[in-house]
Amino acid sequence: MNRNFQIYKMQTKQIFVQEIIDRMKKVLGFTKDDELANYLGKAKSTPAGWRARSSIPVTEAVQIALQHNISLDWLILGRGSGPELVAPEVMGTVAGVTLDAAEVPGYVDLVVLDMATFHSTSKDRAWKVPRLWLDQEGLTVEDTVMVRAAGDTMIPTIQDGQMVVVDRRPRDSDGVYLVRYLDADTVRFKRVQRMFDGSLRLSNDNPAYTVDVVAREDAERIEFIGYCHASVQQVR
Repeated sequence: MNRNFQIYKMQTKQIFVQEIIDRMKKVLGFTKDDELANYLGKAKSTPAGWRARSSIPVTEAVQIALQHNISLDWLILGRGSGPELVAPEVMGTVAGVTLDAAEVPGYVDLVVLDMATFHSTSKDRAWKVPRLWLDQEGLTVEDTVMVRAAGDTMIPTIQDGQMVVVDRRPRDSDGVYLVRYLDADTVRFKRVQRMFDGSLRLSNDNPAYTVDVVAREDAERIEFIGYCHASVQQVR
């Protein structure tokens, strides 16, 4: 009985995903999956993968809803009877999701910080991000900030002046972090590797810059401010 119930739930979710895909194609005027995939910059098999895994394409739905002034409630849940106006002023995109600058329900403000003046909070330049995207990425408003990069040490991964989504919750995995050198009180983006002997290898994606190796006993010189979750591409 329980097994049959689980199968029924899976089939129901697959139907639900199919309806979302159908509405996405309807908004865009498409009839084929590969047209939708091409529009989103995805592989042709992507929509089929959503169906097979019963995976709801939340990020892609947010992107289409904002770009075409369509109610996200309708696009995902099928509730409502038609498009709803969404303010058109665009700031940029995070991981393919368009960010809107107007006061729109469902958006949250993220604090903006500059590497050059890291201790100063720029409240007048708060970034508005769809709460749905934030929830999908497992981020929280309280622990997420936008940081404007300075310098070319992480080119081509992070450009000078580019905005980066930084998750300030502690973690011990390797990756790109925003770190502070406490001795000099300077803030940098670094690619962090935790070595077997307990030392830290802090490298730059720009090969013109040297690698810092911090011994285990000196690790307290480094403060991990947050993990670089995503970068922002400006809309031109």
